[in-house]
Amino acid sequence: MLFAFPNTLLYCQYFKNTVALKIIFMVWLALAIACNANAITVSGMVTDDQKNPVAYCNVYVKETLTGTTTGIDGQYKVEVPDNNSTLVFKYLGYQLQEHKLNPEGKSVVLNITLQQEQFQLGAVTVGGNGEDPAYAIIRSAIAKRKFYLQEVNAYSCNVYVKGLQKLNKYPKKIMGSAVDFGGLVDSVTGIFYLSESVSKFSFQRPGKIKEEMISSRISGNSKSFSYNQASDMLFNFYDNMVMGKAIGERGYVSPIAQNALFYYRYKLLGSSVDNNMIVYKIEVMPRRNADPVFRGVVYIQDSLWRLQNTDLYLTHEAGLEFL
Repeated sequence: MLFAFPNTLLYCQYFKNTVALKIIFMVWLALAIACNANAITVSGMVTDDQKNPVAYCNVYVKETLTGTTTGIDGQYKVEVPDNNSTLVFKYLGYQLQEHKLNPEGKSVVLNITLQQEQFQLGAVTVGGNGEDPAYAIIRSAIAKRKFYLQEVNAYSCNVYVKGLQKLNKYPKKIMGSAVDFGGLVDSVTGIFYLSESVSKFSFQRPGKIKEEMISSRISGNSKSFSYNQASDMLFNFYDNMVMGKAIGERGYVSPIAQNALFYYRYKLLGSSVDNNMIVYKIEVMPRRNADPVFRGVVYIQDSLWRLQNTDLYLTHEAGLEFL
């Protein structure tokens, strides 16, 4: 389309700028096509040493930190920028694996077997009161709790959330009649609700939150609860009480809360070395079944006394009414 400008010089300047914009756009498009042409699709399956699929394993490109997670069947698919990239496979309780890609084609099948992290339980010194060494580690972590709680004033990140609800087991018949969910439950996996979302999340003290939803997909019908955005899951185990507004009215006591020793028993399961740092694996158990507490394992870094990872769960005994 041509425009009539009263000033010829202005028209010439517009024409020159238009040509320049076209040239810039063509160069950008050529670069985009070139970058896309170098992209390689890597797919495969992640299993453990018993050939069981590892669900929700983190798979990402080391150079860019972009990636995906495996599905419930251990399958994954990710695009990497070029054949000089390194693909990282990381899952709690297993040894991290890195694979340097050097494929000949544009599509690569890479199946991975993860080895369980080896935690060694060395010589243990037990005091006169018979206390497990885990208690000294937990006390050190509790002493550093406030420091790590207030360590970061602001941050922003990209968030990928995947929620899944499934039936572990159910009777095939009730009073002689076959159980029929009418297609609401996947007959193979038992999944009846699945949600995925991608968002950009920002946080600034004291409690300023901003979340931009980029994409969201939901299938099935949730009858209990569903987390589909990061702002629903502000769980901080450096707080004394965790998940108070999410799934429990009173909240649940953190394993390193100020009064955690009143609610938990601890057992040192072993230690391993990660990035030249000793990491302790500690089992946490409730002192009383009816208390609002977690069960599972925490991983604490030596000397820093920082929580490295948590593998915790709640049961109906802790007060989950929806169960």
